[in-house]
Amino acid sequence: MIIALQEEFRLLKEGADLIGISLSRQNLENMISFLELLQRRNRRKNLIGTKGSQKIIIRHFLDCLAPLSLESIPSGGPVLDIGSGAGLPGFLWSLARPDIDFYLLDSRQSRIDFIRSSVNKLDIHNCFPIAERAEILGDDPDFREKFNFVTARAVARAGVVLEYALPLVRVSGQVGLYKGPNYREELKTAAGVAEKMGGSEIIVRKIDVPYLEEERYFLISKKVEKTPERFPRSVGVPEKRPL
Repeated sequence: MIIALQEEFRLLKEGADLIGISLSRQNLENMISFLELLQRRNRRKNLIGTKGSQKIIIRHFLDCLAPLSLESIPSGGPVLDIGSGAGLPGFLWSLARPDIDFYLLDSRQSRIDFIRSSVNKLDIHNCFPIAERAEILGDDPDFREKFNFVTARAVARAGVVLEYALPLVRVSGQVGLYKGPNYREELKTAAGVAEKMGGSEIIVRKIDVPYLEEERYFLISKKVEKTPERFPRSVGVPEKRPL
C-alpha cells in the first residue's frame, strides 16, 4: 500500500471498528485501492462531489458501510444495489462481504464501466455490474423477485425507490434505503407504496457513522407477498408520477 494512504487506512479501520463490523486486512487494502481508483477517475469524470481522501472515507466509505452493523443486513445473497453510481454502497459491500454475490445496477454506462474496471483491477469475484434501468430489470423474469436484499443510496424519494426495488425482492427478502434526517417527509407516502408492492410496514433504524455529524437512517421493508404484475410502471413513470 502507498505510504501516503496509511492515514486513510487507519481512519477506515478505526471507523469500521466503531461501527462494529469486522474487516480483514485484505478487505481494508482493497477498499483503499478502490479509493485510489475512485479519486483518479473523479479527477476526469466527477463521480462524486466530495474531495479529499479522508473526507471520502468518512462521507462515503463509512457512511456506506454503517448499515452492515445492523442484524441481518444483508442476511444473504444475492444483493442488488440500485443506482450504484460509483459503486456506493454496492462495491464497498462486496469488498466487506466476499461471501455474498452483489449486483450493481446503474443506467449510466460510464458508471458501470468504472465499476467493471474496478472489479477487474482488484480481481473481485462477487460483484456484477449491470447497465440498465430498474424498471426494465423489474420486468425481466431473470431478475424479478430474485434478490434477497435490495438497497439504494441517494437515488430518489423513498416511495419512488420502493417501486423500483420491491418487485426485484423475493418474498421474505428485504429492501433497505439510506436516508438523512428529513426521511419523515417521505415516510407516509413510502408506506403506501410498500403496501401496494407487497412490502411490510417500514421500520426506521438510526445508524451511527463515525466522525460524521449528520444524522443517518436506514429504512427497511420486508417483502411479505408477491408484487402485482403491473409494477413497476414503465421507464420514467415512477419518478414523474409517484404513487
